[in-house]
Amino acid sequence: MTEEKSSDSLTVKKGIFGLEPVCAGKGSKWDKWKRNEQLRKAIIGILIETKKPMTVEQVAGIVDCAWVTARQILTDLALEGKIKCFTYREGYGKLFQINEEWVAQKAAEREVK
Repeated sequence: MTEEKSSDSLTVKKGIFGLEPVCAGKGSKWDKWKRNEQLRKAIIGILIETKKPMTVEQVAGIVDCAWVTARQILTDLALEGKIKCFTYREGYGKLFQINEEWVAQKAAEREVK
């Protein structure tokens, strides 16, 4: 792939399917990634603040995002070990709570620095 400059000074890559913009502006993958990072931080902050188990619906309502997005972020955080996941009714729902051990570890790392 080669890079070229277009007339509107947007850098484009010449690929298999012709000219494709590097950053398409609003709605680009970068914007979605940035929004998800902000949502992750907000969700972690909420779970640290409440210190009680919460459902996906509760979290999605507080951070004002789609239920699917909240569930994906909560699942990712649980897989990373940052939050704990509990099943409150077999096959029906999950509760998510901050992992106190992870918070303590992060606090210890900040004290060392």
